[in-house]
Amino acid sequence: MSKLKGKFMFSNGNKIYKKFDKDYTKHKKGYVIIAPPGTGKSYFVRNQTKDKKKDFIDGDVLLSQLGVNWKLGKFPDPDFVLSYKRADLMLEQSRQYGYRILTSTFFEFNGDALVLPKIKDHKKLVEKRKDLSWKFVLQMRKRFEWFAKKYYKTPIFETFNEAIEYLNKKKPDKGFSNRMFTPANKCPY
Repeated sequence: MSKLKGKFMFSNGNKIYKKFDKDYTKHKKGYVIIAPPGTGKSYFVRNQTKDKKKDFIDGDVLLSQLGVNWKLGKFPDPDFVLSYKRADLMLEQSRQYGYRILTSTFFEFNGDALVLPKIKDHKKLVEKRKDLSWKFVLQMRKRFEWFAKKYYKTPIFETFNEAIEYLNKKKPDKGFSNRMFTPANKCPY
């Protein structure tokens, strides 16, 4: 029997969401844009207009505030899987709440769009970061693309602005997203 290192719980997140409501816009239509590490998600969020509430939340910031720890073990360790599945639920909840999120943290969650920059551009961005290896990022990129094409039919874009333009024109989904809970263990990457 395995012993879990992390002890998970779900609790009322109203205090956390109230803090985010001060800095981020709650929209009628929330959505989640997924992109692999090293694509400029955090940079994009930081450089939004500073004279008003921001439209986009960095998924790492949101999920860490909601208690998700994505650094517990490695796949297929139970701690890792449970933490990432919790991230899926928190992303869906935040999306339904009206937030617009840029993230790479998910397990089986289907975002509303996937951003995959051109390979050469993505590699240049990753090479500037000491905390990422291109080998790891390339594997994640393949995994994200596989899920988007194989299971979700998620639209794929080269830039955040292209994805945002598309999503702003798209009619909102009604009710709870049925875009979760696919067989992650079947992904070859």
